[in-house]
Amino acid sequence: MPHSTALLIEPETAPASETDERPYLIADRTNFAVKSAAVTVGTTAVELTAGLARRRKVYIKSVSTSVASSVLHVGGSGVSTSNGYPIRLKDELWLDLTPGAAIYGIVPSGTANVRVLEAGV
Repeated sequence: MPHSTALLIEPETAPASETDERPYLIADRTNFAVKSAAVTVGTTAVELTAGLARRRKVYIKSVSTSVASSVLHVGGSGVSTSNGYPIRLKDELWLDLTPGAAIYGIVPSGTANVRVLEAGV
């Protein structure tokens, strides 16, 4: 996980609405929200994001122990094992996302255990 939870420092006020895409400082907010999920990913693309309102960051980590599902591929709704961004076993990926953006995952065979953490205000 990154050492900083800040997206950008300016402006220092939280977004006014879910559609407000201005950068802001996520740390030190009294209304900071976190949503976590355990997702089983198979050979058909499945949505990893849980839809936290006003989400700004997503952390994705493959925690599988199976060699067959050692590479998780992530991307949009059309993700496949040939076009997805690979995340190897025990690696993690963190992204700055707008609230409506969805991330999907797929593995070449078997199933993978994935942990997802969303953060926002």
